[in-house]
Amino acid sequence: KCQRSAANTKEESKDKDNNTKSPSTTAPAVEPEKRLRNLQKKLRQSLELEAKVTAGDLEPHSEQLEKIKNIPMLRAEISDLESSVKK
Repeated sequence: KCQRSAANTKEESKDKDNNTKSPSTTAPAVEPEKRLRNLQKKLRQSLELEAKVTAGDLEPHSEQLEKIKNIPMLRAEISDLESSVKK
C-alpha cells in the first residue's frame, strides 16, 4: 500500500506541475477572479512553507525552495490582477 501511495503522490505531483504552466500556452484564458483566488492560495501555501523552513521545522527540497523563491512573483501577479479586477 505504501508503494501504491507513493506512486499516486508522484502522479499527483506531475499533475500539479502541469497545472503551473502559464494559462496562455496551455489553456484558454481563466476568469481573472478565479486566477486571483488560485494565486492567493499558492501564495498562502508558499508563505506557510517559508515559515516552516525559517522555523527549522522543515528541510526543503528543490521544488519547495522554488516555491519560496517565487513568492515575490506571486505577490506582483496578485497585485496586477487585483488592479484589473477592481476596474
